[in-house]
Amino acid sequence: MSTYYLAVDIGASSGRLIIAWKEAGKLMLEEVYRFQNGMRQEGDRLCWDMEKLLSEIKAGLKECARLRKVPAYMGIDTWGVDFVFSPIF
Repeated sequence: MSTYYLAVDIGASSGRLIIAWKEAGKLMLEEVYRFQNGMRQEGDRLCWDMEKLLSEIKAGLKECARLRKVPAYMGIDTWGVDFVFSPIF
């Protein structure tokens, strides 16, 4: 039985879940789930919809279970937008 590792990559416009495992000495990768992501305006700020992101990650985990590739480990990367502030003019 293989040990599965899950990478959750959340970007500015989409997210994906990739499952990895070793097979015959090779690293195998499979994209198991992909979803749309985007910013929403909350007052004067742009924010991610955290409830939607959590829901999409759960849907991806359910897909892993359906495929019988349940991860023992999971890492999440959220390098979506690279800015710190809005300039004031």
